[in-house]
Amino acid sequence: MRRGVVQVEFYYMCAAQQLQRPFVRCIVVGDSNRSVEAAHELGMKSVIVTGPNQPAWNFSGADLVVRSLSSLSFVNMKSLFGNEDLVEAQFEMEEEPSYS
Repeated sequence: MRRGVVQVEFYYMCAAQQLQRPFVRCIVVGDSNRSVEAAHELGMKSVIVTGPNQPAWNFSGADLVVRSLSSLSFVNMKSLFGNEDLVEAQFEMEEEPSYS
């Protein structure tokens, strides 16, 4: 893995921790394949904003590609978590066991 991706991952991890959200419940909005790679390494979803001059096919690894932030809606963001049961199951597996 490239060093730049590791640095981006660190910031995404810190953001999720500050928000107190499990990684599988986070969406990263970025404009590069670097943000896609870092998000997926952590189990996060990725949305790429391409802008008018970038072809969408350059970002085939992203979970969602849009031309502008105004193209994002609650519906297409929610569709990233289409199978809610799977998301909850992944969250439960991440919890540490209690030793009582």
